[in-house]
Amino acid sequence: MASEEKREFVKAIAPTLKAHGFKKKDATWHRTCDGFIQTFNVQGSQWGKSFYLNLGIYITALGDETHPLEYRCHVRNRVDEVAVDRARYKQLLDFEISISSSERFKELNEIIESRAIPWLEEFSDNRRLMDLISGGQRLSFFVLKSVYDYYGVPLEVGRQGGSCESTDDNVSD
Repeated sequence: MASEEKREFVKAIAPTLKAHGFKKKDATWHRTCDGFIQTFNVQGSQWGKSFYLNLGIYITALGDETHPLEYRCHVRNRVDEVAVDRARYKQLLDFEISISSSERFKELNEIIESRAIPWLEEFSDNRRLMDLISGGQRLSFFVLKSVYDYYGVPLEVGRQGGSCESTDDNVSD
């Protein structure tokens, strides 16, 4: 059962996501876009009244899910990886820190609109994904091995720059 804080949070960010064409199912929103399904998920912490915002990109050519959960996506990230002021962002997601609801949700909606949605849009593009994984740079988010296979990029190329996460634990090929 969702906490009162989570229900309030989901309700407060829903208009922003809906305005960008996302449709809600439980605590996850989806938007289909040219061979990709973009996901935005609110995850409650098991340790207290704080949350994580998860981003996922599901490549429809690699599976047949229509409403994938974030952890089933081929490319995954957390919004804290793209937030400009990570310290403030983490404060906003911790409901044990006293911040007015109006201030908290105004700032979180701004982060979603200015950082999270643009990240989803940037990487929901075949050319951009292929360039990214073949560039050899260190990635700060998860890319499943099946993505490398799909684009014909040797996994070793993706690892040249550092620790690129690339497991297929949650995807069947």
